[in-house]
Amino acid sequence: MLLCFDLMDTVVVDPFFADVPRLFGEALLQEMVRAREPSLWPAFERGEIDEATLFSSFYRDAEAAARAGFPDPRALRDAIVTRYRFVEGMQELLVELKPHHALWVLSNYPCWFETLSRKLQLERFFDGFVISYRSRHRKPQPEAYAALIEASGAAAASVVLIDDRACNCEAARQAGWQAIHFRSVAALRADLAQLRGAP
Repeated sequence: MLLCFDLMDTVVVDPFFADVPRLFGEALLQEMVRAREPSLWPAFERGEIDEATLFSSFYRDAEAAARAGFPDPRALRDAIVTRYRFVEGMQELLVELKPHHALWVLSNYPCWFETLSRKLQLERFFDGFVISYRSRHRKPQPEAYAALIEASGAAAASVVLIDDRACNCEAARQAGWQAIHFRSVAALRADLAQLRGAP
């Protein structure tokens, strides 16, 4: 059995949701999200644009964003990449799982993954990584799941996706995988035990 983990808010706390609102203010951040160019982040995650392009075009109207006091996208980046940390209890669970399963990551994330991986030393736990900025495909696109199968050499029926987004889990099932909707480490332990006990 290959256990395929989503990354953000499954293995790693996503600082954008956990820390950035506290640092910059929830109300201002919500206004900033409405003012940004919505197509850029998915393109950045697919590796179609570089960081410089993301920063230069982050807001639809840069002058209006500056007048409104919206944070510079570089400050957002710095707030995120300095605050990566494991979801509580996840590191211990990965240590327990590693001797018994192939562990992979399938994640929608940009080139900031390299900083994240170094900081948390993810290679201690995982056998391989399929990250959207390298594969050029984001979940729940079928091509994202096909990229994991190609990279790992696993049979689809032997793969279990663990992901905090229900739409990604449903797409995995459509690809012939099993899937667990991640809610907490404690719930995941119970779900894995049930999976192992299934006939």
